[in-house]
Amino acid sequence: MSEHILKVLSPDWRAIERGDQTFLVHHNDRDFQLGDIVVLKLIEAGVFAPTIAGLPELRKRISYIVAGAANVFMSLEDELVHSDE
Repeated sequence: MSEHILKVLSPDWRAIERGDQTFLVHHNDRDFQLGDIVVLKLIEAGVFAPTIAGLPELRKRISYIVAGAANVFMSLEDELVHSDE
């Protein structure tokens, strides 16, 4: 299982945060796999962010994936947290 950090513009990020949007379409430039974790970093349009450190983030697990030649469609769900307690 891999972890991918992605920058997401505010309207999509906020919709994912609210639970209104449960999917993400992204350029197929990584080897996204079922079960991978995506860390979605909030960016605002027109605001220069020299680093993504400190930006608000959401952590989601890829629960379904359809990969095409140029883009990948990912269904997202909350990351499961496992505890040994």
